[in-house]
Amino acid sequence: MTPIHKTILKHILLNEKMSKSTLAKAIGMSKTRIGKQVEQIINNGFLHENGFLPVNGPGRLQGCLEINPGTFYSCGISIISDCMEIGIFDAKVNLIKKKHYKNPFLSGIHDAKDIDNALTNISELFYSFLREINFDKNKICVVGFSLPGIINTHSGVILRSPFFPGIKEYPIGKKLSDKVNIPVIIEDFHKAKTYFEYHRGAGRGSKNMLYISSRSGTFGIIINGELFYGSGYRAGQTSAFVIDPQGPMSDWGIKGTLGSYFSIPAFLKQIEQIPISQETAHLKNIVTEEHLKKMFISGELVTCQIIREASVYLGKALCNLMTLLPVDVIMIDHWLSSHPECCIDIINQELQRYVLASIGPEIKIQASKFEVDNYPLHIAYLASVRYFET
Repeated sequence: MTPIHKTILKHILLNEKMSKSTLAKAIGMSKTRIGKQVEQIINNGFLHENGFLPVNGPGRLQGCLEINPGTFYSCGISIISDCMEIGIFDAKVNLIKKKHYKNPFLSGIHDAKDIDNALTNISELFYSFLREINFDKNKICVVGFSLPGIINTHSGVILRSPFFPGIKEYPIGKKLSDKVNIPVIIEDFHKAKTYFEYHRGAGRGSKNMLYISSRSGTFGIIINGELFYGSGYRAGQTSAFVIDPQGPMSDWGIKGTLGSYFSIPAFLKQIEQIPISQETAHLKNIVTEEHLKKMFISGELVTCQIIREASVYLGKALCNLMTLLPVDVIMIDHWLSSHPECCIDIINQELQRYVLASIGPEIKIQASKFEVDNYPLHIAYLASVRYFET
């Protein structure tokens, strides 16, 4: 496959479907040359034309180019909290099969040898999963691997992660790639989710986007259509975003960070600390993320109050960021917009009070498109795009 063929497939993967005219404009090539390249890719079986798309004004149509789903496959492996998920996806990132496992890093990581043992466990589960679903490993072009942390995605090195505190600059991408014998792309789980939501979800059509994770309180940032990493790949990592130095402890061992207030673990911790009385006895049942979401959506008063107060903290934190980041869309998780006391309204009030009056009303605050998180899908999609960049 030539570099220009990879570039064409990357653009169609990002946009799901494209006309030749739109493709030529995106890549910066003439329509004639694009037509010849597309014909070669179609003859090789990677693309097909399916229906028509409007181009250059009303009434004009051109063939719609789509990727053939069975031409290549990707695997997404994602580790979040106590769970690991492995999923296989076709070229259009349709799910083939997915399975849950226990997080192999929870057994205790003290040094590089422990990480290597955990990666061996992951590779064994990967091969076992393929045997279980009778899937040929040679069909998989790339593996995406996501977990929380500060990650140099370009070198495959994890700089820091709450799963193995004290261990820095570990080449986890190469180590896992050597064990599964497939190219591996690694990324922070929330950055992968941000990338997917931007290209396939509610972020479509925006130029610059900031996505706030309720799971961890971190940000994913898109500038000019690309993930923004910042200095030392720390952009969006609110482990250093301190709101109150005397505040509660975060998972990173730092007091008063944004994630200490606005994140699902922080919400659950506050509920856990509420004294149990006859009026609050029902709160002892809120022990998981799903319980929390159900109580918020149903309008349970204590849960709504905790999340409402945390949203004020978030709004004030965003006031500082919006003077620095040129975003036109701020996105929050879908479930946080599923109640009349909507977090979007609270955040918007803070921004209206401090920011929008000075920088203009062009910032749009909205909920994500997808109600259910699918972390293997997010990282498999990002890994597929990166595969065509190499």
